[in-house]
Amino acid sequence: MVAALVGFGSAGTYAYWSDTGVLTGGALASGTMDLRLDAGAVGLGTGYAKATIAVADLTPGEARSFDLSISNVGNPPFTWTATATRGASPTWTYLLDPVSVQVYAGTAVAGSGYPRVDSCSGAALGTAVTLTAASTSAITTAQTLAAGASQSVCLLVRFASSADNSNQGRTGSLSMTFSAAQVT
Repeated sequence: MVAALVGFGSAGTYAYWSDTGVLTGGALASGTMDLRLDAGAVGLGTGYAKATIAVADLTPGEARSFDLSISNVGNPPFTWTATATRGASPTWTYLLDPVSVQVYAGTAVAGSGYPRVDSCSGAALGTAVTLTAASTSAITTAQTLAAGASQSVCLLVRFASSADNSNQGRTGSLSMTFSAAQVT
């Protein structure tokens, strides 16, 4: 009788329970990084023409200031920089590169009297850059903008006091490229 019990106990099967669970998540969507200039230039690589950055009658020694808003309308924080060069239209006809631009924090301040010498309300973000055919950095240190934030800047365009008579009746335009890079 003892042998039968031992045999019965070793011939039995054991059941181990098991289970699995499957997890499915929601959509994994990427964010966007988008630098906006004023109310325009929305979308990756979109250009923006600001027709108000124009002067019909610059004379030597004058400086004119122009407001610009730079906004982060994307998701991640970014840093931004800017370069300046001669614009494509109208064709650059100035001699000896008498036009420069300097970027400031703040807003434009109109000057009074003659020659017209405007200024900007904030600190310089870089040194004055002479407009040439080559693209030149106009910002010394990259500026940081949080998602949803904006920064007011002022562009100060100067016509050199050394511009001689050969620069009368000449034309040109300013082109600036603003670049954003994700903060890492």
